[in-house]
Amino acid sequence: MSVSISWRRSDLFLFGDVRGRIDSPSSTTFHNLINSEIKPDDLSLILDFSRVSFISSAGLRILLIVAKEYATSEKLFGICSLPGIIQEVMGVSGFKRVVRIFDSLDESLKEIGIELPVEEDGSPDIEEMDTSDSPRFLDTFSQNILTERFIDVAQYSIQKYENETGEKLSPEVQEQAIKEIEIELAEIREEIRRKIWGYRMKIFYASDIKLRKFLDT
Repeated sequence: MSVSISWRRSDLFLFGDVRGRIDSPSSTTFHNLINSEIKPDDLSLILDFSRVSFISSAGLRILLIVAKEYATSEKLFGICSLPGIIQEVMGVSGFKRVVRIFDSLDESLKEIGIELPVEEDGSPDIEEMDTSDSPRFLDTFSQNILTERFIDVAQYSIQKYENETGEKLSPEVQEQAIKEIEIELAEIREEIRRKIWGYRMKIFYASDIKLRKFLDT
Protein backbone atom coordinates (compact mmCIF):
# COMPACT_ATOMS: atom_id res chain seq x y z
CA MET A 1 0.00 0.00 0.00
CA SER A 2 1.27 3.46 -0.93
CA VAL A 3 0.49 6.86 0.52
CA SER A 4 -1.68 9.55 -1.06
CA ILE A 5 -3.04 12.95 -0.06
CA SER A 6 -6.20 14.70 -1.26
CA TRP A 7 -6.07 18.45 -0.75
CA ARG A 8 -8.53 21.21 0.11
CA ARG A 9 -7.91 24.93 0.42
CA SER A 10 -9.68 27.79 2.11
CA ASP A 11 -8.00 31.09 1.28
CA LEU A 12 -4.44 30.65 2.62
CA PHE A 13 -5.22 27.58 4.72
CA LEU A 14 -4.28 24.13 3.40
CA PHE A 15 -5.79 20.80 4.51
CA GLY A 16 -4.63 17.33 3.47
CA ASP A 17 -6.49 14.05 3.84
CA VAL A 18 -3.70 11.48 4.15
CA ARG A 19 -4.31 7.82 3.31
CA GLY A 20 -2.25 4.64 3.42
CA ARG A 21 1.12 3.74 4.96
CA ILE A 22 3.91 6.19 5.75
CA ASP A 23 6.98 4.02 6.20
CA SER A 24 10.58 4.01 5.00
CA PRO A 25 9.77 3.16 1.34
CA SER A 26 6.95 5.71 1.09
CA SER A 27 8.33 8.53 3.27
CA THR A 28 10.02 10.30 0.36
CA THR A 29 6.79 10.16 -1.64
CA PHE A 30 4.94 11.56 1.37
CA HIS A 31 7.39 14.45 1.67
CA ASN A 32 7.19 15.18 -2.06
CA LEU A 33 3.38 15.20 -1.95
CA ILE A 34 3.47 17.86 0.77
CA ASN A 35 6.20 19.98 -0.83
CA SER A 36 4.46 19.97 -4.20
CA GLU A 37 1.25 21.41 -2.72
CA ILE A 38 2.28 23.95 -0.08
CA LYS A 39 2.78 27.58 -1.13
CA PRO A 40 5.02 30.22 0.46
CA ASP A 41 2.05 32.34 1.53
CA ASP A 42 0.11 29.49 3.19
CA LEU A 43 -0.72 30.40 6.77
CA SER A 44 -1.36 26.87 7.99
CA LEU A 45 -1.20 23.20 7.09
CA ILE A 46 -3.42 20.60 8.76
CA LEU A 47 -3.07 16.91 7.91
CA ASP A 48 -5.99 14.58 8.62
CA PHE A 49 -4.64 11.15 9.68
CA SER A 50 -7.96 9.37 10.17
CA ARG A 51 -7.23 7.07 7.19
CA VAL A 52 -3.54 6.44 7.87
CA SER A 53 -2.96 2.74 8.55
CA PHE A 54 0.67 2.91 9.71
CA ILE A 55 3.50 5.38 10.30
CA SER A 56 7.11 4.50 11.05
CA SER A 57 9.91 6.65 12.45
CA ALA A 58 10.83 7.56 8.86
CA GLY A 59 7.36 9.07 8.43
CA LEU A 60 7.52 10.82 11.79
CA ARG A 61 10.82 12.41 10.78
CA ILE A 62 9.22 13.87 7.63
CA LEU A 63 6.50 15.41 9.78
CA LEU A 64 9.16 16.95 12.04
CA ILE A 65 10.94 18.44 9.02
CA VAL A 66 7.69 20.03 7.84
CA ALA A 67 6.92 21.21 11.38
CA LYS A 68 10.32 22.90 11.64
CA GLU A 69 9.76 24.75 8.37
CA TYR A 70 6.42 26.07 9.60
CA ALA A 71 7.74 26.94 13.06
CA THR A 72 10.49 29.17 11.67
CA SER A 73 7.88 31.22 9.81
CA GLU A 74 5.47 31.25 12.79
CA LYS A 75 2.78 29.46 10.78
CA LEU A 76 0.50 26.71 12.10
CA PHE A 77 1.22 23.08 11.34
CA GLY A 78 -0.86 20.35 12.91
CA ILE A 79 -2.23 16.82 12.62
CA CYS A 80 -5.74 15.71 13.48
CA SER A 81 -7.92 12.61 13.88
CA LEU A 82 -5.24 10.07 14.78
CA PRO A 83 -6.25 6.40 15.02
CA GLY A 84 -5.67 5.15 18.56
CA ILE A 85 -2.57 3.05 17.92
CA ILE A 86 -0.86 5.81 15.91
CA GLN A 87 -1.65 8.28 18.67
CA GLU A 88 0.09 5.96 21.13
CA VAL A 89 3.18 5.74 18.92
CA MET A 90 3.35 9.53 18.64
CA GLY A 91 2.99 9.75 22.40
CA VAL A 92 5.75 7.31 23.38
CA SER A 93 8.11 8.66 20.68
CA GLY A 94 7.88 12.19 22.08
CA PHE A 95 6.35 13.47 18.86
CA LYS A 96 3.51 15.23 20.69
CA ARG A 97 5.99 17.55 22.37
CA VAL A 98 6.96 19.04 19.02
CA VAL A 99 3.90 19.01 16.76
CA ARG A 100 0.38 20.28 17.48
CA ILE A 101 -2.16 17.44 17.47
CA PHE A 102 -5.92 18.03 17.30
CA ASP A 103 -8.53 15.47 18.29
CA SER A 104 -10.59 16.16 15.16
CA LEU A 105 -10.72 18.24 12.01
CA ASP A 106 -13.48 20.34 13.57
CA GLU A 107 -11.19 21.20 16.47
CA SER A 108 -8.48 22.39 14.10
CA LEU A 109 -11.02 24.48 12.17
CA LYS A 110 -12.14 26.18 15.38
CA GLU A 111 -8.50 26.97 16.17
CA ILE A 112 -8.08 28.66 12.80
CA GLY A 113 -11.57 30.12 12.67
CA ILE A 114 -12.57 29.16 9.13
CA GLU A 115 -15.05 26.95 7.33
CA LEU A 116 -13.58 24.23 5.14
CA PRO A 117 -14.97 23.79 1.60
CA VAL A 118 -16.61 20.51 0.58
CA GLU A 119 -14.04 17.83 -0.15
CA GLU A 120 -13.25 16.94 -3.73
CA ASP A 121 -11.32 13.70 -3.61
CA GLY A 122 -8.85 13.59 -6.46
CA SER A 123 -6.45 11.13 -4.91
CA PRO A 124 -5.71 7.79 -6.60
CA ASP A 125 -7.59 4.76 -5.35
CA ILE A 126 -5.62 2.74 -2.81
CA GLU A 127 -6.50 -0.27 -0.73
CA GLU A 128 -8.25 0.69 2.48
CA MET A 129 -6.85 -0.86 5.65
CA ASP A 130 -8.42 -1.27 9.04
CA THR A 131 -7.19 1.58 11.26
CA SER A 132 -9.16 0.44 14.29
CA ASP A 133 -7.77 -1.11 17.45
CA SER A 134 -8.79 -4.63 16.43
CA PRO A 135 -6.46 -7.49 17.48
CA ARG A 136 -5.52 -8.19 13.85
CA PHE A 137 -4.52 -4.60 13.19
CA LEU A 138 -2.67 -4.24 16.49
CA ASP A 139 -0.68 -7.42 15.82
CA THR A 140 0.31 -6.22 12.33
CA PHE A 141 1.24 -2.81 13.69
CA SER A 142 3.38 -4.33 16.45
CA GLN A 143 5.26 -6.50 13.95
CA ASN A 144 6.01 -3.42 11.84
CA ILE A 145 7.34 -1.58 14.86
CA LEU A 146 9.65 -4.49 15.69
CA THR A 147 11.14 -4.37 12.18
CA GLU A 148 11.81 -0.61 12.20
CA ARG A 149 15.08 0.34 10.49
CA PHE A 150 17.51 1.51 13.16
CA ILE A 151 18.79 4.35 10.98
CA ASP A 152 15.22 5.66 10.62
CA VAL A 153 14.73 5.67 14.39
CA ALA A 154 18.10 7.37 14.92
CA GLN A 155 17.41 10.04 12.32
CA TYR A 156 14.01 10.67 13.86
CA SER A 157 15.60 11.19 17.28
CA ILE A 158 18.14 13.60 15.79
CA GLN A 159 15.46 15.56 13.95
CA LYS A 160 13.33 15.74 17.11
CA TYR A 161 16.32 16.98 19.12
CA GLU A 162 17.01 19.70 16.56
CA ASN A 163 13.35 20.77 16.53
CA GLU A 164 13.19 20.95 20.32
CA THR A 165 16.52 22.69 20.93
CA GLY A 166 17.00 24.73 17.77
CA GLU A 167 20.52 23.28 17.53
CA LYS A 168 21.78 21.93 14.20
CA LEU A 169 24.08 18.92 14.60
CA SER A 170 27.01 18.65 12.23
CA PRO A 171 27.10 15.73 9.75
CA GLU A 172 30.03 14.25 11.65
CA VAL A 173 28.17 14.31 14.97
CA GLN A 174 25.05 12.90 13.34
CA GLU A 175 27.01 10.02 11.81
CA GLN A 176 28.60 9.05 15.11
CA ALA A 177 25.31 9.41 16.99
CA ILE A 178 23.55 7.13 14.50
CA LYS A 179 26.23 4.44 14.97
CA GLU A 180 25.88 4.56 18.74
CA ILE A 181 22.08 4.45 18.57
CA GLU A 182 22.12 1.52 16.16
CA ILE A 183 24.29 -0.52 18.55
CA GLU A 184 21.93 0.22 21.45
CA LEU A 185 18.80 -0.60 19.44
CA ALA A 186 20.26 -3.88 18.18
CA GLU A 187 20.71 -5.02 21.78
CA ILE A 188 17.16 -3.99 22.69
CA ARG A 189 15.68 -5.78 19.68
CA GLU A 190 17.50 -8.98 20.57
CA GLU A 191 16.22 -8.70 24.14
CA ILE A 192 12.65 -8.28 22.87
CA ARG A 193 12.96 -11.31 20.61
CA ARG A 194 14.27 -13.45 23.47
CA LYS A 195 11.34 -12.40 25.64
CA ILE A 196 8.82 -13.14 22.88
CA TRP A 197 10.35 -16.59 22.36
CA GLY A 198 10.23 -17.22 26.10
CA TYR A 199 6.53 -16.28 26.27
CA ARG A 200 5.75 -18.60 23.35
CA MET A 201 7.46 -21.49 25.14
CA LYS A 202 5.55 -20.63 28.32
CA ILE A 203 2.22 -20.74 26.45
CA PHE A 204 2.85 -24.22 25.03
CA TYR A 205 4.20 -25.48 28.35
CA ALA A 206 1.15 -24.14 30.22
CA SER A 207 -1.14 -25.76 27.67
CA ASP A 208 0.52 -29.16 28.15
CA ILE A 209 0.33 -28.90 31.95
CA LYS A 210 -3.32 -27.82 31.87
CA LEU A 211 -4.22 -30.72 29.58
CA ARG A 212 -2.63 -33.27 31.94
CA LYS A 213 -4.35 -31.76 34.96
CA PHE A 214 -7.67 -31.83 33.15
CA LEU A 215 -7.25 -35.48 32.14
CA ASP A 216 -6.29 -36.46 35.70
CA THR A 217 -9.47 -35.04 37.17
